[in-house]
Amino acid sequence: MSYHRGKYYVWAGLDGIHLWAADGEDSWKDSGWAEGVKHWKVKRGQKASGVRLPETVMDEFVVMRFAELIDEKKLVATIRRAIKGKLGNYGEVSLRRHAKTILRKLKAVKPCVAIKQKKRNLRRKNRARPQ
Repeated sequence: MSYHRGKYYVWAGLDGIHLWAADGEDSWKDSGWAEGVKHWKVKRGQKASGVRLPETVMDEFVVMRFAELIDEKKLVATIRRAIKGKLGNYGEVSLRRHAKTILRKLKAVKPCVAIKQKKRNLRRKNRARPQ
């Protein structure tokens, strides 16, 4: 997964999802959340951080990922995992409300095999590069 929108970049590494923004300082250090983080145990050399992305940019990243989940045949499992358990937030409430319709309509959408093959070839090419 790798999405770029001008000053904003979201990508997946072996260690998780990375959100980068050229103008992303969001004053997280001044939040109540930051106080709670002080007591959490993190790996050596790591610390809490935050980044701000415009909502419109995040929306674009989300729909790109949505399309990739279709191509990867992971959307159904992802939706089911997201709505499993207790209600967490408004996004989850909304997804629960729309999940059956999304899943029903999804049956008519076919994964793009060409995109999947292109990604597979790119991964092979990256593995073949000398370090």
